[in-house]
Amino acid sequence: MPLSDKVNTDITAAMKLNLAGIQEAVRTLKQNNADKITEMIDPSDGANTSPVGAAFIGFVHPNASYDLKNATGFIRVEQYGQRKALPGEIGSLDEVRFIESTNAKVFTGAGASSADVYAKLWRNV
Repeated sequence: MPLSDKVNTDITAAMKLNLAGIQEAVRTLKQNNADKITEMIDPSDGANTSPVGAAFIGFVHPNASYDLKNATGFIRVEQYGQRKALPGEIGSLDEVRFIESTNAKVFTGAGASSADVYAKLWRNV
């Protein structure tokens, strides 16, 4: 069963935000004709910079960003070539740029074995 089909009580502490989950969310956004941010960030001439394509915006709680930053393919905002980060932006993964906020919804104890469930808000701009 895809993670998006699970109710909060099915979510366990072992379920972490990762590339596969982000790709599933991107697929759902595209199926619903969501628009991406139109501006692409080009790499700079400096070493170790990465381009960032047009993307969706994801809002994540700091506790969820902890796992996100360790996900395969995550690009930290410091690696953006043109240093054009959004306020609170921590980086990007797949086709999503992430903004960290303590205002992101937490369903305290709502998961399996009373695990906290961190909601992710996807926004197209």
